[in-house]
Amino acid sequence: MNKSAEYFIIDINYYKTPCRHIEMESVPRIKGIRWLRGQPFTIPVPEPLKLNFSRLNRNHPEMSDRVLNFMDAAKFPIFSDKLISSLRSFGVDNFETYNLEIYDPDSNKVYSNYKAVNILGLLKAADMDKSTYTISDGIPLVNVEFEELHIDPNKTHDFKLFRLAEKLGPIFIHEKLKRYLESCGFDEIVYYVTSEAAI
Repeated sequence: MNKSAEYFIIDINYYKTPCRHIEMESVPRIKGIRWLRGQPFTIPVPEPLKLNFSRLNRNHPEMSDRVLNFMDAAKFPIFSDKLISSLRSFGVDNFETYNLEIYDPDSNKVYSNYKAVNILGLLKAADMDKSTYTISDGIPLVNVEFEELHIDPNKTHDFKLFRLAEKLGPIFIHEKLKRYLESCGFDEIVYYVTSEAAI
């Protein structure tokens, strides 16, 4: 690990941690809702949002019975109530949560201890002088292709969890939050050093 790095991208490695997967066809599309913008929603989100797990294939190397505390529904991240409680205990509160019901077609069980999460905080915090990147449309925002990304800590406003204006999609965290989540036992979360992650 690069000990000088202060920020990480969080993700899931399904080969490292086989688990239940969200059936992407079941993820609802809500007109006017943009989960990646880092802003509060101005229209109501219908709750509970209803999703399905994909059917479990025990021969698939990325699948198992395990249900993770952090899941990806493509349009939005899914956090367990346990993970949300840990984030708030650390002092991270820049997110909105929406009730979920996740249906398991194999057991007919419905999981209601998870939330869809809207992370608040879209920061223009990339250090473009230190980073290596490609801009496809002439504007260094939204979808910059980074070969090496450096975050300017002076531009993060002390946020420990945020999205990046230069690259929508990934979720970024400060190393102090990373260490805390590791101490809480969330071993399914994978952390990529921003300066080593091509995104």
